[in-house]
Amino acid sequence: MFGPAMPMTISVAPITTEARRLVYEGTRVFAQVEAAGIHIDVPYVQKAMLEIGKRLGVLVGLMRQDEHGRLWQQVFGSKTSFTAANQIAALVFNELGYLPTKHTKVAQRPSGDADHLESIDLPIVKYYLEMQKLTKLKDTFLANILRETVDGYLHCLFDLHTALSYRSSSSLVNFQNLPIRWPLGGKIVRRAVIPRPGRVFVEVDLKTNEVRVAGCYCRDDRLMRDTLQGDMHRDMAAECFLLPVDRIPKDVRNAVKANFVFAEFYGSSYQNVAANLWADISRYNLANHDGSPLFDHLGDLGIDALGECAFRGDPVPGTFEHHIKKVERRFWDERYIKYRDWRRAWYESYLQTGWFQMQTGFVVQGVYERNQVINLPIQGSAFHCLLWIMIELHKWLRKNKMQTLVVGQIHDSLELDAVPEELDAVLDYVMNLIRVKIRKAWPWLIMPLEAEVEGSDKNWHEKKPIKPAA
Repeated sequence: MFGPAMPMTISVAPITTEARRLVYEGTRVFAQVEAAGIHIDVPYVQKAMLEIGKRLGVLVGLMRQDEHGRLWQQVFGSKTSFTAANQIAALVFNELGYLPTKHTKVAQRPSGDADHLESIDLPIVKYYLEMQKLTKLKDTFLANILRETVDGYLHCLFDLHTALSYRSSSSLVNFQNLPIRWPLGGKIVRRAVIPRPGRVFVEVDLKTNEVRVAGCYCRDDRLMRDTLQGDMHRDMAAECFLLPVDRIPKDVRNAVKANFVFAEFYGSSYQNVAANLWADISRYNLANHDGSPLFDHLGDLGIDALGECAFRGDPVPGTFEHHIKKVERRFWDERYIKYRDWRRAWYESYLQTGWFQMQTGFVVQGVYERNQVINLPIQGSAFHCLLWIMIELHKWLRKNKMQTLVVGQIHDSLELDAVPEELDAVLDYVMNLIRVKIRKAWPWLIMPLEAEVEGSDKNWHEKKPIKPAA
């Protein structure tokens, strides 16, 4: 039994029969998924790497010719490296006099991180950032895919024993960490993933899955209503950027979804939220619904500076940081009060006992930070929903001698290599698992689950919506 004292070891363990079944059968299914493999367009990957290499050569030439690139070479001489983060930081903040807002932890020098440089409107910085992205795309993502592909198939690993939340993880290649928010990188990598000849690559994505599971834990009526009937990401985008709620661009909604809604749910604070949203305006050229830059829109409303975001003192009125602080207060003190109170009570219970149990039968004990205590049960349980669905689907495919294969998994989504003649029957069964059967198996799911389905007979990037049966 667990006593009231907090244990000094960290562990997550399945203690119920259902939890043990998830781990045992999930591991077996993952072995089958790994064996099946993901079809890769090898000639395309090789060609993409060559094209990126050519672009990197062009960028080096542009940097050498740029006026600030020449200054860079004067400062560092024979040690000049156009890929060195410490050198670009020294150039921008020491030589050119831009004010740094982020420093390295050890030496306390201006940081050369991409998010620190995004707002610097200089050609040399833009060349450097493009080079960093393309180099990672070529040498990390595409090179690893090519290295691990055998006879046209990538057999990356999926594990259930490495994440504290008992979510899955992936390696060789990390299929769950392919670029997505950088449109060009996402396009290039996902075009490499193709269906087997004569088949369709299908993605079944559980819609707002973690939010729905959070609602099942906290039973916040407003949260559940917004999830099922509204669009909280759109609504919060309207508040964060002071835009009309019915005219929110998709990329603005996505930025707020990641950097406000989920950030707040996972324990972040207005300082980080404001800084990340402000950086996203530059990083993704976010614009108003009429095409005007968001910086101009906010400036017209009197918000023309980010603020210090330094976790000391109150933010300066008129800054974006000050505005986001007010949005955050309304988010927790007016919109999702029951969720706020649940988080507090859940953490207080953990402080008293040193452990907590997920709805899916996994016990977590040990020394954890507050955000981990709040996030682990939701992230873990949300993934376990997908795992349960994957297990049941895999059993049904084998029982009915289907040729459709489960070939990948990304926390909230399943990737299938589907035979066209089987597709309707497969999707009917998947949607029945999602909408009906899992709630019968797990009565704690007081919110219904839903999914979006997309597919393509060409490649992963060119997927289009597939409307499953109602």
